Amino acid sequence: MRVLVACAVLVLVALASAEPWSQTVELKNAVDGYMHADVQEMPVLQSGITLTITPSQSSCKFDVCWTWLVRAPNENDEEWQKMCQYLYRDWDSKAGPLHTQKVNPGVGHLNLYTTQVGCTATVQLAGNSCDDGGYGPGCTGLFDTPFEDLTVEPGSYLYFNASANNRWFNNRLSVTITEKDGKTFDFYYREGDAPRVATTMDPSVYDMGGTFTGVGTLTLENPRNLGHTHESIFQKVFAVRNPNNDRISISFSQNETSCERWLYGSKCKYRAPPLVGEYAYQLPNSEKEWIYGSIILTDAEENPEEFTMGVTTLEGQEAPAMYLRYAAIPDSETYDMKIGKVTTNTRFYQSGVTLTRAGRWFWAAHIARSAQKGAFGLWFNTDCPNSCSMHGECVDNRCECDSSHATDWYTCALEGEGTTQPAVSVSDMDDSDGGMGGDEIFFIVMVSLETFLLVILALAAAVFAYSRYAPKGAIDQDYEEL
Repeated sequence: MRVLVACAVLVLVALASAEPWSQTVELKNAVDGYMHADVQEMPVLQSGITLTITPSQSSCKFDVCWTWLVRAPNENDEEWQKMCQYLYRDWDSKAGPLHTQKVNPGVGHLNLYTTQVGCTATVQLAGNSCDDGGYGPGCTGLFDTPFEDLTVEPGSYLYFNASANNRWFNNRLSVTITEKDGKTFDFYYREGDAPRVATTMDPSVYDMGGTFTGVGTLTLENPRNLGHTHESIFQKVFAVRNPNNDRISISFSQNETSCERWLYGSKCKYRAPPLVGEYAYQLPNSEKEWIYGSIILTDAEENPEEFTMGVTTLEGQEAPAMYLRYAAIPDSETYDMKIGKVTTNTRFYQSGVTLTRAGRWFWAAHIARSAQKGAFGLWFNTDCPNSCSMHGECVDNRCECDSSHATDWYTCALEGEGTTQPAVSVSDMDDSDGGMGGDEIFFIVMVSLETFLLVILALAAAVFAYSRYAPKGAIDQDYEEL
């Protein structure tokens, strides 16, 4: 083991290098004051990022929000406060460049909001990027796990990665560090990048952690399941720092629990059936609850790395809050995107460039108040559901039907002005505990030949989705043993 430690030190030194990195983006075409720019292939940055904003006119002021994986919604309220990795209110040119360490590598999004007409901006992004495999202030490498009786010098730190053995249905991962002689150590975790370990910790640059004596455990509830992707941007990076005046000797161990196949969440009680893009769905509801599903898109040739999501109420109630999370179901505290403003209008969201083709996105509808109870419609990757059945015009993500057709819930599928018809369920509803089963999804069934063909295509797409996203070579295995 002593030889292994010596080799590790050599590796850390070899990776301690960084190169200047910069990129310029333009934010134009403001919609209701919101502007977005997608930043692809963000590297691991040694000491954060500097944003130099050049406004189109000197009087411009912006709220500046940086998000990971998907764009922020066009709702600049408490949701921005929660989902922005970095948020600066009322920036103006007198403030100068902005600097933050609160950015993750991979796919980033710069979101600006202004109340001033005609204000746009050009933003230069700059930092020092680490070589592949390097993390943190010294661009050091990640130590291999497991390890035992590993020596950490006074004032030094050690980075390592831990991942679940079950990459499909893991619902809890606990990582434990034990100090041989019961000494104190700092222990932190951050998803995607290294925690910023320093004498004075800034709580905004790690996801969880603290100071422990003897033994310390950090537990990740409902972590991302990455069986569909091997993106390095989702590294689970842990850091141990020695705050003592003498050496410490530490050992690593981990424990994990998993759900049965096709069940998700910290309590393994939710299902999240895939819904196929470009088709419309009706979801019945009469209770305060969470409803889950996942997005399967089959239009790989057009906009292969972004998607849209629309939801509208069908009984005049308030719209449910909508959540998105990559590779794991979201909840009220853990999500990549939330649209939650109280409204009875259609909610519509555009993700921007993201990781659509590399894995699986989960969505959630939260009916939290009695005013939100009632059926609602959901669709993905079109401006309006079912393209208004080719018998209407899409205006602000709502169908305005031709005079020859009328609405069938929220499309224009029925011939004859003023007639409506309820949706028809695919099969009987299931009584599973929580969430929504695949047989609880209601397809919008419209009285027209083209709709019959759409349903056939939807079923075919569902078969395609299952074959594409089911765990390869593991369908008949016991997932508890993976």
